Amino acid sequence: MIFAEGFENASPTLPVRLADYVGLSPTAMTYSAHANWLDAAQCNGIIVSGGTSNDPACGYNSQLRSLADALGQVNGVTPPTANHALAAYTNGNPGADNVQLETQSTVPLAGSGRFLAFSVDSATINCFATAPLYVFQLLNPDGAEPVDQVIPTGPAINGCAAPFQAVGGARIKRNFSARGIFFSGARVGVRLRNANGSGGGNDAAVDNLQILDATPRLDKEFVEGDLLAGATGRLRLTVTNTSDLAEKDGWSFVDTLASGLKVAADPDLDVQCRDATGEPTSASGVDVDAPAGGGAIEVGGLLKQGDASCFVELAVVADAAGTYANGPDQITSHRGIDLPQGPAEIRFHGPPTVAISGPGPDAPIVTGTSVPGRYGCAATAAIESCTATVTLPDGSSVPLKDGDPVPTATPGTYTITAKVRDALGQERTVTRTYVVQAPPPTVPEDPAPKGALTLSKRVLTPTLRPGRSTRVRLRVTNRTNRTLTGVVVCERVPAGMRFVSATPKAKLVGGRRCWTIGTLKPGQAVTLGYRARALNRPGRVTTRATGRAAGVRDAQASAPIRILRAPVRGGGVTG
Repeated sequence: MIFAEGFENASPTLPVRLADYVGLSPTAMTYSAHANWLDAAQCNGIIVSGGTSNDPACGYNSQLRSLADALGQVNGVTPPTANHALAAYTNGNPGADNVQLETQSTVPLAGSGRFLAFSVDSATINCFATAPLYVFQLLNPDGAEPVDQVIPTGPAINGCAAPFQAVGGARIKRNFSARGIFFSGARVGVRLRNANGSGGGNDAAVDNLQILDATPRLDKEFVEGDLLAGATGRLRLTVTNTSDLAEKDGWSFVDTLASGLKVAADPDLDVQCRDATGEPTSASGVDVDAPAGGGAIEVGGLLKQGDASCFVELAVVADAAGTYANGPDQITSHRGIDLPQGPAEIRFHGPPTVAISGPGPDAPIVTGTSVPGRYGCAATAAIESCTATVTLPDGSSVPLKDGDPVPTATPGTYTITAKVRDALGQERTVTRTYVVQAPPPTVPEDPAPKGALTLSKRVLTPTLRPGRSTRVRLRVTNRTNRTLTGVVVCERVPAGMRFVSATPKAKLVGGRRCWTIGTLKPGQAVTLGYRARALNRPGRVTTRATGRAAGVRDAQASAPIRILRAPVRGGGVTG
């Protein structure tokens, strides 16, 4: 509200004539009118309440007091007789289109470029004769003409016409100007004319004079906030009228879309207006310019009297997956409209992802070993499900929770299948296998044979730089007096070295490289070998090998390897 006058600075006991009245601070507004509307002898221009005494010039004081009291009853004043109003009984012809009330100064506006409207409450009697016809005008002292610019706010409003509330013989109603006026000045005043010049009927009181900010509001929303990447979304731009529902003509705005968001190749434009009950009205007064593939939407035009809102809805697409905002900052120009409070957002989502991090096929697992299964899902939309199963060597499957041990009961190949589904229905599935092996055979000790199984080792290049490789030779010998069976030699390649190859081939069992020799006759020896490469882990490491056969103690052999630091490459000096 920009300005309000309820005539409550008048005397509680004495009538006050309009020309003598001073409004409440800080405005302390004073008023003027045409001489006929100030003539107390015609019972015009008198501010009264239900408790004031008679104006000696007027012969119809009780009728004036009843009008002020009726307005107090409808507006909830306690007691109603305390309510003041500006009353007129028109005991004579006031003349058509004469000024019934006009502010003698103007009030400041918080900002320019606003739609303004006017309202006043009225109580009317003797409607069987004629009705007051109120015409509202705004006064603009900043107008281009030397005199104040007078801006009409619409056709005359009939003080007797429905809708109204009946109190005794009076018809009480709140009268709004028929249209909001786009007002560019810094200060404003108001003028109320009465188009009815007759003294027959035309008997009424006015109260609660108001100048209102009637600027419509812009709101934005995306009809669907979450979409698949590449899909088409819909942007709705709604212009909402103020509660007066007066006509607002000449508002406009330009909405510049966020980078990467644009009008679809088929904008599929939908423009609608609705009244306060939600029923459609004509939208022919709303103009839209939204070129296909463009990044700006221009909207402007008309809210008709009675329109509660009008909206523009159109299709938009994004260049890439991501979140796009459309808020007040995207309005690059506007006229006669309030901007939205915050941004609307639309999200275009790419497909979800799922990954299995372990175990894998490169490191066989010994039966019965506890190894956690690891998998995870990610998505920009909400994840509806993230599950995994393990298919066993016999073809059956069991569920797997992330972090729980995978099945390792029997040797064979197992398959982990992980699957993700997001809230948009997008799915992704990945698989990974792992191998379970039986442990290396164990041979019970037999103390009967004499002699021993021996194992020797030699590292051909015991000092290495990172990236260099060396050969390691193993020699296993049967130094007993009988043939040994179940002969197996296993080497654990130390941390800091990476296994390259073996001669003959060796199997990876439980993290060790093993050669199955089988039998060794008394005195027989077998030479084995492998190649390993040094990693960038400077220091000393030890290779350790174990020889095993039935009936004899295990043989052990170890040899050190020194890994040097990687050479530092020299850099040039510039100057």
